[in-house]
Amino acid sequence: MTRRRRFATVAFRCLWVALASVSSAWAQYTFDPSADDEKVPGIRYFGSAKGPNGSLMPGVTFAFYAGASMYVFTTNEQGRFRGKLPLDTQPQQVVTKCHKTGFESVRITQRVGALGPQPTVQVDCVLQPKHAN
Repeated sequence: MTRRRRFATVAFRCLWVALASVSSAWAQYTFDPSADDEKVPGIRYFGSAKGPNGSLMPGVTFAFYAGASMYVFTTNEQGRFRGKLPLDTQPQQVVTKCHKTGFESVRITQRVGALGPQPTVQVDCVLQPKHAN
């Protein structure tokens, strides 16, 4: 592993720890014409986080591990997120985790859509409150 790649991996892990402890991180689900992510190549990852009663949850952090890289997205006020991973990412090999302080992940579902000119992957997470021991 190159020094640059090692540095990037450590930096992303530090970012993950910071985001995991702060639930008011950035959200990426609404369309921002100034960013115009429609023109940026990549595999579009999108989805939502829900509580045990089915209500959408804001401030849930999704981490996608693809080889030595990690990508982080956080749900917005409506409990949804969206972002892109590089085109050379293999969705079947991406490990997904979702986190929110005080909750534990119950289930993560990942559905790979068409892998044509605009590939997509939908990821949904269900969380429940952690029980005190």
